[in-house]
Amino acid sequence: MLLLSQDFTIPDVIRLWDSLLADAARFNFFSYVCLALLVNVEGEILEGEFDTILKAVNTSPSKIEMNNLIILARELLTKEAEKYKLEISDKKK
Repeated sequence: MLLLSQDFTIPDVIRLWDSLLADAARFNFFSYVCLALLVNVEGEILEGEFDTILKAVNTSPSKIEMNNLIILARELLTKEAEKYKLEISDKKK
């Protein structure tokens, strides 16, 4: 498993892996890191043709700073967790 090691510089990979290994739900968090990469190029994905989308997705790691990527992934994970808690509490009522 490469865990994005070919897409980022070594210092960025170390920062990412540090965040992943520090998180108890590391593999769930990794999914949100990947989602954050896609959110970063959302405009190109929604408006582009297949070749434009492919290029945008492949170059997205070079367009975002690692700390910002991790922050966005945490925000997405937190929003999803809050949504899930709301859905559970609504079902209990």
